[in-house]
Amino acid sequence: MMARLRLSALSPTLKRWLAIVIGAFVLYNANGRELGLSDTLPATLLPASLVLEGNLALDEFRDLLATTSVDGMNSLTQQLEWTYAVREIDGELRSSYPVGAALLATPVYALPAAFGWLKSYDDYRLLAKISASLMVALSAGFLFLALTRVASLDVSVLLSAVYALGTSAWTIASQALWQHGPAMLCLAAALWLALRVGERGSTFEAALLSTALGLALICRLQDFVAVAAIGVYALVRRPRRWAALLLPGAALAAWLFFYNERIFHDLRGGYPALYQSPAHAWRGLEAGNVFTLPLHEGLAGVLLSPGKGLFVYAPVMALPLALLPVLALRERRSLAPYLLVWVFGTLFMLAKNQLWWGGTCYGPRYMSESMIALTFALGMAWPGLPSSVRVVLVVLAVFGVFVQVVGVLTWECGWHISPKWLDFAPERLWDWHDPEIARCSKALFSSGPRSPDIGPFGH
Repeated sequence: MMARLRLSALSPTLKRWLAIVIGAFVLYNANGRELGLSDTLPATLLPASLVLEGNLALDEFRDLLATTSVDGMNSLTQQLEWTYAVREIDGELRSSYPVGAALLATPVYALPAAFGWLKSYDDYRLLAKISASLMVALSAGFLFLALTRVASLDVSVLLSAVYALGTSAWTIASQALWQHGPAMLCLAAALWLALRVGERGSTFEAALLSTALGLALICRLQDFVAVAAIGVYALVRRPRRWAALLLPGAALAAWLFFYNERIFHDLRGGYPALYQSPAHAWRGLEAGNVFTLPLHEGLAGVLLSPGKGLFVYAPVMALPLALLPVLALRERRSLAPYLLVWVFGTLFMLAKNQLWWGGTCYGPRYMSESMIALTFALGMAWPGLPSSVRVVLVVLAVFGVFVQVVGVLTWECGWHISPKWLDFAPERLWDWHDPEIARCSKALFSSGPRSPDIGPFGH
């Protein structure tokens, strides 16, 4: 009875926020799986190193990496030697990727690590999955709060659900401790805070916004376009708050570059060395020539390819992408022009990347953070859309959710391996006769979901 009274006292907005965050978190973990890829491995272990050793090196895990098998064949050490996700630098094992994801996941690891509950690699994977899924669920919550500034509560709930369940937020960001999930949390929080600051928010809120943007950069350096777009919007709207809007983020960015120079002896961090790994060296790529793909070729792949295209995996996002230029011209003092810079700047950068498909994961991983901006743009456009267009959007959103469910329950279903490993045969991304979604759907209906592999139901 008391619980019912307390729940009834919550505001309608808070009730919906809790439903979105808790609902997304539960669904993200319902498959009992964690991707366990080499790219996410450093962030999976680093939070424990921060708690127990107080550093960002992985030397204490040498034995674990050498003795833990992957799919019963190779050790984690052999896997990392293939990708350079972890490398020995000046005698210490270091992650080649930014450490922001590990920093934000540390609170989840604190008690289990301190009490010695982490015995096997699967224990670390479980905490990584909880950390990632919690951060992405919270990003949906912050996006909901931002949407309530431009749409009704019901529409805000609907669009937040589209983002949480109908995009790579579910299949990618929430399923392992990638850079994407933590960056999405920071950017969604920054979007909400930017709107508050734009409406005469306090100096404290401006400082929080700057901190969120700085953390987003530490999580994923490629999000600098989004960080700049949101930051400039806040500065234009509230120039007198320039100190609060600039200093916290600048301090975090300065720490990132200091860390990169001290550890990697390169302001760019560990990224350049990744192109020299056995997984990529055969391509002849390096940091100086990786962004040389013809723009039209990359755009076609990022948006339309059956293997990774955004409009294939999340077709509902086609409309906001098309409407953003219109919104930016019509509402020049709103957030729309800055969202335009965020989305199209990111899109063009990805389209120039020779590795635009983002590896062998399910769907358009590199567009994950942009789903925040596109969903918010859809919220801005929603009031002016005809009812028939809204119905079509709902149908497309439902299809997108189905696509994500397939990915979550099958996770690639072997498509990236057979008949040829995808990274060695990228022409398969344009195979309309055997697209990933179709093959994984068949696998789901014929064989059922893949078995859980972490938590109380895992092996």
